[in-house]
Amino acid sequence: MLTDFPEVSAITSGPRTEGTTSRGVLELETLGGPRSVFVKLASQEFAGRVFSNLEELGVRESRFYQGLGNELPITAPALYYTDAHVASGRFVIIIEDLRQPGTRVSYPCRGLQSYRSRNHHC
Repeated sequence: MLTDFPEVSAITSGPRTEGTTSRGVLELETLGGPRSVFVKLASQEFAGRVFSNLEELGVRESRFYQGLGNELPITAPALYYTDAHVASGRFVIIIEDLRQPGTRVSYPCRGLQSYRSRNHHC
């Protein structure tokens, strides 16, 4: 079920990448809603789908947003919709596009420069 989402009058496909998942941005025309959303689907590439299915990545991420996503001590992207089918490995996750104006994305590895140089690669 889509969570309290305003009516969409137009959708345009934005930037997209492939890997362990298919990831992309949908540009939206809404009245009072977000101008874009971030969408994750099962990979269209065979190797990505196999890896994702073996690890149940889409199912796990879908469950994360349904459960723990709201309980974290940090802000996670807002969940608009998610559904996953364990047997087929197919899933869809529609979340807040963190490229929205006023959104700050944090990269934890950048704050760990001295630790990383001594111990690990992030």
